Amino acid sequence: MRLEPAEHWEPEWLHGDPRWVDHAIASPREIVLGTGKTVSTEARHVTEAEELPADPAVSAVAPGMKRYMSPAQATALRAVGFAETGSTLHIVLPTGSGKSLVGLVPGLIEPGSTTVVVVPTIALAMDQERQSRTRFTGASLPPELAYHGERSAEEKRAIRERLASGTQRLLFTSPESLVHSLAPQLRELAERGGLSYVVIDEAHLVYSWGLDFRPEFQLAASLVRELRLIAREHGRAVLKTVLMTATLSGEALRLNDALFSEGRSIFVGSTYLRTELRYLMSDCESTETREQRLVEAMRHLPKPAIVYTTKREDADHLAEVLRTNGFGRTEAFHGEVAGRKRNDILGEWSGADRPTSVDIIVGTTAFGVGVDQSDVRTVVHACIPRSVDRFYQEVGRGGRDGHSAVSLWLPNPNTDFRDSRVEIPRLIGQEKGWNRWKAMRNRATIAPEESAYAMTIDLRTVPSHNDIDNEYNRLWNRNLVTVLRHAGVIDIAPVHPPSIRRAEGESDADWELRLSNEWDKFRTHLDIIATGSITSLDEEGFEQAFSKVRKTVHRREEGSFARIRRLLALEECWGEILAEEYTLHEPDILGAEQRPGPSCSGCPARNHTRSPEDPPARAKMTRPAFPEVPNTLMPALLHEMMGRQALLITYDSTSTSTIGRAVTAAVNNGITQVCYSKTLRPALVENIVRATGSRKLVAVEEIDLRRPLRKFALPTLVVTAGNDPVGTTLVEPSADAVPRLVLVPVNSPAPTRPHLSLEDVVHPNMQITEFVRRL
Repeated sequence: MRLEPAEHWEPEWLHGDPRWVDHAIASPREIVLGTGKTVSTEARHVTEAEELPADPAVSAVAPGMKRYMSPAQATALRAVGFAETGSTLHIVLPTGSGKSLVGLVPGLIEPGSTTVVVVPTIALAMDQERQSRTRFTGASLPPELAYHGERSAEEKRAIRERLASGTQRLLFTSPESLVHSLAPQLRELAERGGLSYVVIDEAHLVYSWGLDFRPEFQLAASLVRELRLIAREHGRAVLKTVLMTATLSGEALRLNDALFSEGRSIFVGSTYLRTELRYLMSDCESTETREQRLVEAMRHLPKPAIVYTTKREDADHLAEVLRTNGFGRTEAFHGEVAGRKRNDILGEWSGADRPTSVDIIVGTTAFGVGVDQSDVRTVVHACIPRSVDRFYQEVGRGGRDGHSAVSLWLPNPNTDFRDSRVEIPRLIGQEKGWNRWKAMRNRATIAPEESAYAMTIDLRTVPSHNDIDNEYNRLWNRNLVTVLRHAGVIDIAPVHPPSIRRAEGESDADWELRLSNEWDKFRTHLDIIATGSITSLDEEGFEQAFSKVRKTVHRREEGSFARIRRLLALEECWGEILAEEYTLHEPDILGAEQRPGPSCSGCPARNHTRSPEDPPARAKMTRPAFPEVPNTLMPALLHEMMGRQALLITYDSTSTSTIGRAVTAAVNNGITQVCYSKTLRPALVENIVRATGSRKLVAVEEIDLRRPLRKFALPTLVVTAGNDPVGTTLVEPSADAVPRLVLVPVNSPAPTRPHLSLEDVVHPNMQITEFVRRL
């Protein structure tokens, strides 16, 4: 249902200016106000340089990607591609800035490499699979790119076989499948050096879910360490680990780095508060009131729309309420919706492969993590999320096309604060925790002295306060192990999946039973590494370790709820509260620092002054600093540079045919960035770009030599034109500068002695034909 902007909707129960709805309705077009004034609905962030062509190798695997979405995306993608093998990269980029491409493209460029992406929900796996099929048409990918429980046995077997052989190239999966079903194939792949990247998407969830119902998020780190070890033992290239998220707290960064890093960590981040959203709110004193206001609002708010709830049963109920009131194109989406039904809903919602037939999704956070639909115009919260972070992540589904969208919050404080604790990490009580640990420790198998671990525990162990073993019991045992790991008391040894061979003459029934038993044992046993005297840990020591983690969790919980209450109080601009949530200052870890400005296009706070006649605020996204990466220059080129950081190469400006060959020679000898002057002829620029090739990542950028240059972070070739000023720092850099080759026309004047040419005063130097011949 579409509403013309003239039909103002102004209910008495609404906090915030209802005219903001008109902006969302008009999007992505301009809105014409009653006064005749035309106002843009564009809220896309401002970047330092709007036009940055994609590097040739990037466009080769993703033909539709002609430009980077931002310089920050370019920096992050290049950092992943050029980082040293074995590195751990923390990538923090805002929602809608092309973050997913950062983790996927580098592996698709590298021949023979495989990238495994760990995602938190089946919905995200399906969505990424769908997008990758159409996006990476230059990468020759297989038809199945997502491994999850809804796949047929035949499809899953085919994926495992391709993974082991190195022909899968790209795979999206859950943390549970990573550490269980796919572990044997990943070990085979690492042994051959074919596993190049493990990407953890929505990496902030490692922290928030690892203590809760998804301990495999943290157990995945043990498998990653083992895969690195296997590659090293066989003399192969070690995988890089990429942890990606739009938002990250200091505590989450510290945990992620402790779990996944081996000391070679890189942080690349640039964040801002999104300004597409204009926020409205209404307190609801009862469930009935909320339902009435939701139905009324949906008659006026633009579609597509998402309605968020905390509980699955609420999602089903509200979807039925909307359908009953005339919104037939409504579907519920949560963890209990069957896989094929989920796939159908995503297709009917996105219209990617069929006409759209769903306008409204009513979902839990199962629909809120990472699903990309650019034209969502409305996001409603019929609940109180557990944290400002969760709220912001979910409203971030709206306006991803860079134009205005509206958020409507319908909280019922009488019940929602209680219900939101469904999502709060569940910590076992101290007494029951001690009983569980004591039972597991007493039943554990103590390892021989020469072992790398202390003991093997059985997750099927039943504590004294329980009666039977079931999945719920094993979940709590895993939860407890994760708590002790958080406290620094224990670590988990690398997992070693069973290698099982069928005995000669063994019947099908006996083989299947033995196979099932071996895998069950693998899934239910953990080798524990002692970081202290774990085998003699008494109740007092356990209490100290447990208390340490519990205080951290409770402090985080209270901090989250405190900011939620501040939003509800309507005393402060929501931009201020959101900026506080995402300020990151961790100088002792990776030098990471994030300080987003308090941008806000419209909120219901009493002191908010932005007028509906104003266009959306425009946040600025800065380009992050490029991290240090290894020097990749080949010996032949290093020899020609004679121990200096610059090599001057001269060319005849009347005959530039050799420049392309020089570019290719430089790239083949370790140059990873090519910068060309903006004053060069377009035909020559095209020749330079083509000469960089498309089979490996090379950063290619236009530069203006009349302006101060950024400090080079990669071994660089600079191609200048005849009228360019060539500064001293470019051709005579300091001893700690990054190596560079500088191509200049013959007889270019020296910057400090213009009566002399550059080749008279800069050494070493050589003619371009000689450079090509020698390399």
